[in-house]
Amino acid sequence: MGMDVYAENGGKAGYFRASIWTWPGLWQAIIELCSDVLSEDEIVQGFHNEGNLITEAQAKVIGKRLHEALLAGYFKPAGQHEDGTLSIPHMGVSFSTEDEGDPLAKFAGAMEAYWDNPKENTKNMRCSPEVAAEFAEFCHESGGFRIK
Repeated sequence: MGMDVYAENGGKAGYFRASIWTWPGLWQAIIELCSDVLSEDEIVQGFHNEGNLITEAQAKVIGKRLHEALLAGYFKPAGQHEDGTLSIPHMGVSFSTEDEGDPLAKFAGAMEAYWDNPKENTKNMRCSPEVAAEFAEFCHESGGFRIK
């Protein structure tokens, strides 16, 4: 289960696969970095695999901004960080460890809540730098893409 993202040009980029654990953190980052080039409908549809089209122009902006965010340190690698967050990038999430409770239990709760209101309930999720870099490259080469 996850998101299959298909390049519109079918060329070199072809296909990007993100698990249900990875996609919400990636899409949330895209919302934060690119909300000025996505409509509200596109933002909401990006949480669903219903064939939403992101144009080539939008994809190029997304790719560029993901690259810029990577260079700026927006995405964190796995592990405990000085700011009190715990990143679990293979699952696409980062949570504060200063709060009470088990971070993995919080993650499970967040994923359950995701289905109720994905846009609101993924605000604290982030994908790994590796996933962001791979998707940025895909965006540059895709000619636009569809989320299925």
